[in-house]
Parts: sequence; C-alpha cells; structure tokens
Amino acid sequence: MRRSLVLLSLILIPAALAPSVYAAKGNGSLSGTVMAADGKGLFGAVIALFKQEAGSAVISLTKSDPKGSYVLSEIAPGSYSLRVTRNGYQVVNSPSIAITTGKNTTINFVLQEFLDFISVRNDPRNWNLKTVMQSTSGRRMIFRDLPGSAGSESGPGFHRGAALNVASSTALGNDNYALYPGEGAIISNFAYTEPLSQHSRMIFSGQLNSGYNSLWRVRNTFDYRPDSNRQMKVSVGYGRSNMNRVNAGTVARVADFFNQDPVRRDSGIETLAMSLEGSNQLLDMLAVEYGIDLSRINHRTSKTVWSPYFQVLFTPRKGWLIRSQMTSRRFSQNDSIELPDGQVISLLEPAVVSNINNRVSISQMRHSELSVGKMIADDTSIEMTVYRDRVEGPGTPFFITSNTRSGKKTQAAQLRSDQDAQQGMRLAVARMLMESVRGSITYDYGSAAGLSGSKKLLSSDVMMSNLLDFINQSYYHSVTGQLEARIPRTRTQVQATIRWYPGNPISPIDLFADRLDTFTKGMGFSLRQTIPVPVFMGYAGRWEALIDLRNPFDQGRNIISTTDGELTLTRNPRTLRFGLNLNFY
Repeated sequence: MRRSLVLLSLILIPAALAPSVYAAKGNGSLSGTVMAADGKGLFGAVIALFKQEAGSAVISLTKSDPKGSYVLSEIAPGSYSLRVTRNGYQVVNSPSIAITTGKNTTINFVLQEFLDFISVRNDPRNWNLKTVMQSTSGRRMIFRDLPGSAGSESGPGFHRGAALNVASSTALGNDNYALYPGEGAIISNFAYTEPLSQHSRMIFSGQLNSGYNSLWRVRNTFDYRPDSNRQMKVSVGYGRSNMNRVNAGTVARVADFFNQDPVRRDSGIETLAMSLEGSNQLLDMLAVEYGIDLSRINHRTSKTVWSPYFQVLFTPRKGWLIRSQMTSRRFSQNDSIELPDGQVISLLEPAVVSNINNRVSISQMRHSELSVGKMIADDTSIEMTVYRDRVEGPGTPFFITSNTRSGKKTQAAQLRSDQDAQQGMRLAVARMLMESVRGSITYDYGSAAGLSGSKKLLSSDVMMSNLLDFINQSYYHSVTGQLEARIPRTRTQVQATIRWYPGNPISPIDLFADRLDTFTKGMGFSLRQTIPVPVFMGYAGRWEALIDLRNPFDQGRNIISTTDGELTLTRNPRTLRFGLNLNFY
C-alpha cells in the first residue's frame, strides 16, 4: 500500500514545452492522468476547472478516459484551480495553477480511497496532514469518521450516476421480528442522479422491501449547488406499506406473506413526504446546515408530523471541531444509499411508524447533541458528546416471550414516551493501528428503559398483562469496539464490531449514534468484496458483494423467572444478511 494519509496526491509539472496540439493560439491547455494509489489509471473521474476566485463558476468539465487521461483545451491565460471527483475516492482540490499562452500544463492526480484517509507514514507525493487541515473541506474530511460528521464533499460540477443495493436477511434461530415497516425478507435501495446544469441535478431515490411488512417509497430531489460553499435541496416523496397482517404470532413465517390474498396485501399506510434543506459555509471556520421535513401519514386517520433540522459546525483552530445538532432524522446503514460521488442519502422518514398486534402507531424522536472533537495526533482523533432524546408518541416496540409448562407464547408491547426518553454522554476515539487497519472504541453512559422482575414472584400471565409496570429508567454503561481492515491486493474490506453493557435494557442506548443498528450487546462481522465491472457504453461501474453476520452467539437476552416458567426478552436475534451493491458513474 503506497499511501493512505491524505485524500489526494498532486504532482504539478509546469512544462515549458513547445505549443501542444491541444493549445490554440493565445490560449493554453491542461492535460494529465488520474490514477489510483497503485498507479493504475482511473476511468470516469470528473475534472472541473474554475477560476482562482471566491465563488467562481466552473469554466470547463471533462472526464478521464479508460486509461485515466484527460485534456482541457482552449483555456484563457490566468490563474485556475482544479477539482477531481470519482466514486469511491476522496475529492481532490489543487492549488493555484497558472495557464500560459500557447503552453500545455501537465497535472497528474493520485486519488486515495475513502477507507485510507489516515496513515502512519507520509507519502512524499501527498500534501501533509497540516496542509489539508487548513482548508474547510479538509476539516470536514478529518472528522469524516466521527458520528454525524459532514462527510466528504462533491465537486461543483454534477454528472450522471446510479447506485443499487439489494440485501436479504434471515434470522438464524426460531424467532423473527417485524415491528417496523420495511423489516422484510429483501431490502432494495436505489438512487439515480441526472445533471440539469453545472450547478443542479435531480436525484431519484427509493426503497422497496418485501416480506410481511412490505413497503415501497420513492423520492425526487432537486439539488442546487451554486458553488462549493452553498447547497439547497427540495424533495417530494411518496410511499405505501402493508401493515394489515403482521402480528407477533406470525412473523416467523415470512413465506405466508406470499400466500395471502392480493387484496390483503394492499397497502395499509400512505405517506407523503416533503423536505427543504440547505447548507452554507458562512466563514472559513463556520458551517451551518438546516432543514425541515413534513410527513403526512394516512392510516384510517391522517396525521402530520413536522421535523426541523439544524446543525452548526465550528472549527476554531486547526484540528478542532465543535458541533451542535438538533434533528429527528436518523441515519441507518440498512436504510441509506451512497451516490457515486460519495454523498449518502437517507431513505428513512423522521416519523416512526410501528405495528403492535395489528395496531399502528406514529411517533417521533427529537434528538439534540453537542460535541467537541480534536485530532490529538496525525493518526488519532477523539470526540466527546452529550446528547438528549425525547419521544412524541409511543416509544420503542419490543417482544416478550413466556416459556411455561403450558407452552410458549409471544406478546408484543410498546414503551410509553416517558419510559423511552434518554440522555447521556459519549466518548469516541479512533486510530489507525496499521496502514490498512483502523480501530475505534466508544464509551456511552446514558439512560434507557429496563425490564425488572417483581420483588414477589408472579405468574407469567400476570407479568405479561402488566408489562409496562415492570419497566423503569436506569443509567447504563456501554462499550463498543470496532476494527476495520482493508486488503489492498484483493480489494476486500472486513469490519468487526463488539458491544458490551451490564444488564439488559429494552430501548437502545444512544440510538442516533448507532448507524449499524447493533441495538444490543453482542458481536457482528461484515465483509465487502469489490468486483470490477467492465466499461459499458461509456460508463464504468463497481460491484460489491456484502455479507453481514449479527449476534452469532445470541447474546442480549433478558430472562425473568416466574411461578410457572420464565419470560425472555430478545431484541436483536442472530441474523445473516447478504447482498450486492452496484455503482455506475
């Protein structure tokens, strides 16, 4: 592996060459190659040229050919900058470039993959870490892996692309759980982007889930970005889901869904969603993101849910990041998709719809947090966060199973809003352990709802009929460790996660930070294997095979003794998920 510290490598060779065939009289030209870290040319990279002035528009756009080469001709003399974007790689911003009359300037780019953004040793071809952190986009990239960080940026010019993710999941035991819409046998997420101009595009995205809780939803988004410091999005979406049949006694038999009468499979819920969001880089040290979501949900009766969103990112000095956030949006790996330019789109609605024994309820979580992050070394970052969640409407659903001499019975229940409110603090540390291995550890201390037995031993029927009376709020310690490794030769990514806490809370601890939907104590393993796709009709692509094993040792069970047996609570059963992810650009 040649280098994975910084996002880019730039080799600038101002050539005092004879006039090129690309340069016209009185103008100059640019040419070069876009390469991966191993020196292989990258096809389909978008190279944008713009004047070296604040807020300037894109002058010219081009794409690299199958060998990674590009040419920009007929450029008027002056100072310019280049930005290079390519799916799966960090965005590249060049320093000032002088274009001279009748001359060709050669600029070669070496792009780094998203996973390899911190390294133990510096590559002499790359800018060093301090240089990267002096720019606004660099600060965001430095903290990209911290929960809720801004992530990578796209270039000012848009291009066509598409992404598709199809995954299947199944429980490895005798139990299965389906309380939310979309918890089905097959989950399909997709997105397609079509540029309208250099500064705007349409994004058509959606989700189709089959199974008991069959669901489909689509969203059309107009994305406008006048320059790299401002962005506005307006979107409208529509969805339908079937919630007429699911109950605790039948969720383990997914095949029954396909044997239903078609009329019974018709949608029970309709959702109309609209949103407006924007982001502004106000100063070199200050960025603001804001928005509002409106969800209109129809199920026998109608309910409107408003969800404001606001986030402030402040970088008072190099290596520091202060973030304040208020949101109802929650990002989940299973319910989001990454566009070819690296931007992640969440397909979840802020309003939470659940089904408890054929009774549909609608609720909303309000999450707020304040965090401070710092790079304490070239390869280590740390973040401290305090957070608070409150619920409007019913709280977290859960299953409880009684196992007695008379048989086994499962009952679904749902927390009250006062039982599901949470607050706490989080400390996260991330470090590159080796060139291709990154580790992180997160400590949480927060409140959650827990199920406790009575001082007097009661029968299972009495406890199940009065479940909410045996639930109380307590504070829990939680530790989550994660390792991410990449094998460059085979382009394989492996991730291992382990979470531990004492006791067995019902509600997840620090839900908004749990993008992997870990929920309970236990282990998880995932593997991503890249499969190259040949160039087809001028488009390049990449397949990824996905395998995800959750809680293989079936941990996180809460067992309470009764006079006639025991009660068992399991929120996260053993699950195997597998699928494919495809990107075209």
